Amino acid sequence: MPTLRELAESVAPYVSAEVARRVLAASQGDPQRAPRPGEYIPVEAVVLFADVAGFTAVSERMALLGPLGAEELTRMLNETFSALIVEVAAHGGNVARFSGDALTAYFVRPPEVPPGETVRCALACAQAMQRAMAALQVRLAEADGQPFPLSIKIGAAYGPAALMTVGHVEHGLEHVLAGAAMDLAFVGEHHARAGEVVAHSLMRAFCPACFPAESVEERDGYVVVPQSPPLACRLDGKLEDSAQVDLSGVGDADLSAFIERCVPFVPRSVYARLEAGEGDFAGEHRRVTSMFVNFVGLSYDVPWAGEELQSYFRAMQDAVVHFGGRLNRVLTGGDEGATLHIIFGAPDAHEDDLFRALRCALAIRRFGKPGRARCALDSMLSLVLTQVVLPRLSLCRRDRSPQTTQQTIMFSRVSLPRFPIMPELPR
Repeated sequence: MPTLRELAESVAPYVSAEVARRVLAASQGDPQRAPRPGEYIPVEAVVLFADVAGFTAVSERMALLGPLGAEELTRMLNETFSALIVEVAAHGGNVARFSGDALTAYFVRPPEVPPGETVRCALACAQAMQRAMAALQVRLAEADGQPFPLSIKIGAAYGPAALMTVGHVEHGLEHVLAGAAMDLAFVGEHHARAGEVVAHSLMRAFCPACFPAESVEERDGYVVVPQSPPLACRLDGKLEDSAQVDLSGVGDADLSAFIERCVPFVPRSVYARLEAGEGDFAGEHRRVTSMFVNFVGLSYDVPWAGEELQSYFRAMQDAVVHFGGRLNRVLTGGDEGATLHIIFGAPDAHEDDLFRALRCALAIRRFGKPGRARCALDSMLSLVLTQVVLPRLSLCRRDRSPQTTQQTIMFSRVSLPRFPIMPELPR
């Protein structure tokens, strides 16, 4: 059995560094810092949306190798994303989430810092991520004796964003980043080619020196960020430290409170293994049924957005939990609303997961949209049965100490037919 300190250090990487800092502050006497379901924290930030291309083809190839293929894919994912988050932390950013083979990072602008300096740091980070990916390709090829066609595309945008927490402490909490900056960064990634960083044109106005006039290429409201000369972040000490929290000097009472507040962000079965000293699940191939519920109609620039998202999320979460599934992520970004990713078969599996997912889908369609006071959400539902890889991301800093740990899902093939959820039932 792990000691209290060992358990706290095992749990901490499962929450984002920003959440871990707030939880630790709350555990040490500042309860107002604790994440609260329905909260809404408006910020100005640069968002980077980075998509790693090439893992889908690799995951399909690895699926043919069984357990060895899952282990190899997990190793590649860990090496790739570790290299990327090292740069995010080094430049003062925070990792918001992983979704498949994509990473979202954000850089909150402190009130005393000009927007242009935050933009410069974020773009310097994006450049460094591209250099890290290029170096990683060489290392992987040398280690495995064959080329790995992995590349990264990055979209960047500066603007208003919101940090929110949704869910229930018994069924799981989710930290959500949403808003205009997230939407624009997501669209920007689609304008990028392999190996490129593409920024929304507003960022050029805040940091003209980041875009040398002689090398600027514009694409439908976005600008390609040149890889040279490399930009330098000049905000050392001004951006909040994005490294994981240091628990070395924390007393047992505060460690216990820290664990208690972190547990809702960790899947129950994962925490049970950590508590028993069994470690996390290994990477594996598994049949998983995924459900995607796309919803539109929620504006993230109003103070009540957190409460509205919480109401919608909880209604869906209750239905999913009732049938034994997990509401895995709130995926935001783009101009087509947001998406709930629901999974049956991970991390807990049942023999009848497909049947459970179908029953859940029918239940969601029946109850439609929960009543809302300030907005009406329209939803579309997609259901897909797929072979997936469940790699455990154990991402480390340069000193190899844990930075963040997550389980993600790599789809070998996904098709997304969408069905409208039935109109709201009479009250």
